[in-house]
Amino acid sequence: MFEAFDYYFPLKIRFPLGILAFIILAIIDFKKFGWKSERLREYSFLFFCALLAIFYAVINDMITSSISEEYFIKGKGILSGPGFKWRVAWIAVKGSYWVGLLSGVALLIANNKYKNFPRVSMVKLLQYSVLPVLFAIFTSVIFYFLNINESNVVLYGVDNAAAFNTVMETHRGAYIGGLIGTVLAVVLLIKSRFKLKGLLNISTSLFV
Repeated sequence: MFEAFDYYFPLKIRFPLGILAFIILAIIDFKKFGWKSERLREYSFLFFCALLAIFYAVINDMITSSISEEYFIKGKGILSGPGFKWRVAWIAVKGSYWVGLLSGVALLIANNKYKNFPRVSMVKLLQYSVLPVLFAIFTSVIFYFLNINESNVVLYGVDNAAAFNTVMETHRGAYIGGLIGTVLAVVLLIKSRFKLKGLLNISTSLFV
């Protein structure tokens, strides 16, 4: 079902349309509230998260495709030959932008208005948004070294099964690390909000 959707409405159409929709909504909100527009800041933050995920994924896939081209050719269905690296990069974009968006949405929800809880600054939010990528790098490296010497791997139809498996596990580690980093970022953000509320209560009590 998704393959049919992707065929008739590919990412190269969805992506610019999605960006255009965000830009239009941000402009409308900006006209109403100017630089105080929350929607403008939130959309800019989501765009940053998506770009950050894409940047990491492209670099990761450039490295891992050098370790095992088979993983991308036989595992991802990418054609070999001229332009191979460009096709790998495009697969990286398709597989990462939504991960960055989900991570950004999770942080925005965690920082959403709730009763009298103060929200963290955008600078702090940007700092938390880097955690998923840092953990993705960390765990992918761990998974790489855990599997690099695995020579007993047998995969049907794969010539270099050891390299194929190493890349597959490296990618698995990246997704696991990204998830752990996102959860940790959300937890730390919420903890910061509780801390800010405590400081706010202390400061207000001094004047009562």
